[in-house]
Parts: sequence; C-alpha cells; structure tokens
Amino acid sequence: MNRKFTKWSFPVVVRYDEISEYSLMLKKVEERENVLFDLSETKRINSSFIGFLIHAKEYIENRNNGQLHLKFSDSIERIVALLGLTAHFCVNTGINPDIKSA
Repeated sequence: MNRKFTKWSFPVVVRYDEISEYSLMLKKVEERENVLFDLSETKRINSSFIGFLIHAKEYIENRNNGQLHLKFSDSIERIVALLGLTAHFCVNTGINPDIKSA
C-alpha cells in the first residue's frame, strides 16, 4: 500500500500565533501518512515552534504510524544542532518523492 505524502511549507519567520494553526492541521494528518516539513526558506523560529516539531514527530510517527521528514535551512539546522536535537530529528535533506502540497 502506498503512503500518502504531504508537504508543509513554512514561512521565513514562524510567529507564535501561527503555531496553534499548525497544531490543528496536525490533527488532520492521516494514519500512515508521510509528511515533509519544508523549512528550507525559514530563517527564524521560536521555542514554541521547537515544541511543536517535537510533538509533531511523536504524533506522526508513534500515534499515526507515519513518517516525518524535515528539510531545514542552514540557520534552522544550526538552531536544532545548538539545542542538541539533530539526532532526535534525523534531518532529511534529499527527499524527492511525488510531493503534494497541503
């Protein structure tokens, strides 16, 4: 069975007030869905968004039996590394499946 693949693109600056919207969208992720979080253009995030990323990974991979893929910009990859979360996220940079935008 093929898994659905959805791409989420994030803005250059992720604002606090957007995170609740992302959380609502996360609840709509289907079982066994592959999700790509494309942060390749994102330059600034906040601590609430880091918390969202940790929660999204757990939700998609453990509760929904799906896979979360991350594509970080250099600045976001540095932030994640400084926080010691690189191994937790296992950052993917070379994803090229048939991606559909969410």
